[in-house]
Amino acid sequence: MAAAQKSAKYVLTLMFFSLLIDLFAFTLILPIYPAMIDYYITTDTSSTLLKQILQLIVNFEEFLGTKINMTSTKLRVTLLGGLLGSTFSLCQFLVAPFWGRLGDKFGRRTVLLISIIGNLASNVLWMISKNFNFFVLSRLIGGLTEANVQLTNAIISDVTDSKTRSKGMALVGIAFSIAFTLGPSICGYLIFKGVRVPQLDLLGFETPYSAAGLLASILIIIEFILLAILLPETLNFKKSTTEDNKKNETLKVKESEKPKDDLSSNIQQLNIVHLFYLFLFSGMEFTLPFLAHDLFKFNEMEQGKMFGLMGTISSLIQGGYVRRFASKKGEKKLVLEGLLCGVLGLLSLAVFIPTQNKPSNWVIWTAIIFLSYTSATVISCLTALLSLVADSCHKHYQIKATVLGNFRSYGQLGRCLGPVIACSIYWLFGPKILYYFGALGMALTYFALFKMPNHIKKITKTE
Repeated sequence: MAAAQKSAKYVLTLMFFSLLIDLFAFTLILPIYPAMIDYYITTDTSSTLLKQILQLIVNFEEFLGTKINMTSTKLRVTLLGGLLGSTFSLCQFLVAPFWGRLGDKFGRRTVLLISIIGNLASNVLWMISKNFNFFVLSRLIGGLTEANVQLTNAIISDVTDSKTRSKGMALVGIAFSIAFTLGPSICGYLIFKGVRVPQLDLLGFETPYSAAGLLASILIIIEFILLAILLPETLNFKKSTTEDNKKNETLKVKESEKPKDDLSSNIQQLNIVHLFYLFLFSGMEFTLPFLAHDLFKFNEMEQGKMFGLMGTISSLIQGGYVRRFASKKGEKKLVLEGLLCGVLGLLSLAVFIPTQNKPSNWVIWTAIIFLSYTSATVISCLTALLSLVADSCHKHYQIKATVLGNFRSYGQLGRCLGPVIACSIYWLFGPKILYYFGALGMALTYFALFKMPNHIKKITKTE
C-alpha cells in the first residue's frame, strides 16, 4: 500500500512540473502576439497568404462598419490574432481524439514523448520565422501535435482513485494558473530588455522575438529529457489497496444495474457541457481586454495586473479548496458552483456597465473574483467527473485517454468558436448585450448539468 501511494505521488509530482514547464513555453508567445503580427504586416510584404487573410479581414471590417471604436490597423491585428488562436484550437479539435486513441493503444509515455517532439519543432520554427508563412506553419504544427494536457489528464486518471482524482486534476488547473500568470510576464521582460540571439542573426534567422522562441524551445527540451528519464508507463498502473478493490466491485455492481448505453450517454452530456462552457468562457476571456481598455481605460500594466489577480485567485482556490473538498462534496457540485459564479460574474458586467460614462473599477474587479472561482473549479472538476464516469465500467478503463481526447476535442471546438462570435457581438451590439447573452448561456449550461442523472454524483462522491 505504501509503495503504491508513493508511486502515485511520484507520478503526480512529475506530471505537475512537466506540465508547468510545457505551459510556461506555451504562454511565452501570448503577450507578443499583437506585436508579432504587426511586425509581419509591416515587414513581410511578399506573403500571398498574409495578403489574402488581410483582404478577408478588410471585408469583415467593412461589414462591421463604423460600430467599432478602433483604428483599422488595430482591428486587423486583433482579428488576425484571434484567427490564428482559433486555428490552433481547430487543430486541437481535429486531432485530440486521435492522440487519445494512440495513448490507449501504445501507452501514455511513448505518445506523450512523440507529442513533445512535435511541440519542439513548432517552437523552433517560431524562433526562426522571419516571414508570416513560417509562423503560421509553426502554429499549425503546434496545434496538431499538442497532446500534453489530455495525456497528463489520462496519466493522473491512471494513478488516482475516486477519492484522490479531483486532487490530481486540480494540479493541472494550478499549473495553468501559475503559467498563465508568470509566463507572459517573463516574455514581456525579455522583450522589454531587448534580449537578442546574435547566433541566429549570423544565420539570417533572427527576429525581435527570437529570444522568446529560443526560451520556449529550451523549456520543451528540458520537459522531454525529464519525462524520458523519469516517467514510467501508467497505462496498466495497478491499484493494490483493499479499499480500491472494494470500490471497483461496487462500481461494477452499479454499472450492471444501469442501462447498457447509460455510460456513453453521460459522457456525451459532459462533452457538450464542456463545449458550451469553453465557448462562453473563452469569449469572455478574449473580449475582457477590450472592455478593460475601451471602458475602464486600463493600460497594459493594469491589464497585466487584472489577469495576474485572476491567476493568483484561481491558484489559491484550486490548491486550498478544490483539492481538499472536491471528493467530499462531489465534483459535480463544485462544477455547478463554478458555473453559478460564472453567471454572477458576467451578469455583474452586463448590469453595472454604463452605456456612456466610465464605470467604477469595482465592477470589473468584482467580476474578476467571480470568474476566478469559475476558472478554478469548472474544468478540473469536470475532467475529474468525466474520468470517474469512464472508470465506472471496467471495459472502458483501457480507453480512458480516448474518452479524455474526445472531451478535449469538444472543448477546443468551443474555444475555437467562442472568441470569434463573442468579438463580433461585442463590436456590433456592445458589451452589455454580449455579457447578458453570456450570463444566459452560462445559466443554461448550469441547468443542463444540474439535470444530469443523480448516479453520476453517487459514483464520484466518496462514501
